[in-house]
Amino acid sequence: MPVQESETLLTITDLCSILKLTQRHIYRLIDNGQIPFAMKIAGSWRFRRDELYKWLETRKVGQRFANVH
Repeated sequence: MPVQESETLLTITDLCSILKLTQRHIYRLIDNGQIPFAMKIAGSWRFRRDELYKWLETRKVGQRFANVH
């Protein structure tokens, strides 16, 4: 059964490239629980692509202040 693109597992390097952050910053976010979709597989961190994009949607600045009057 082929893997769907949305189910693709990303590496730390992939995540750094997408988010334009350093590995150190990504590890800090993981340690602080700020990347809830991080999972460790065989000693290496992996991230589901679809979960990354869902997480990014919740972090849009405009949405945070949408209900403030």
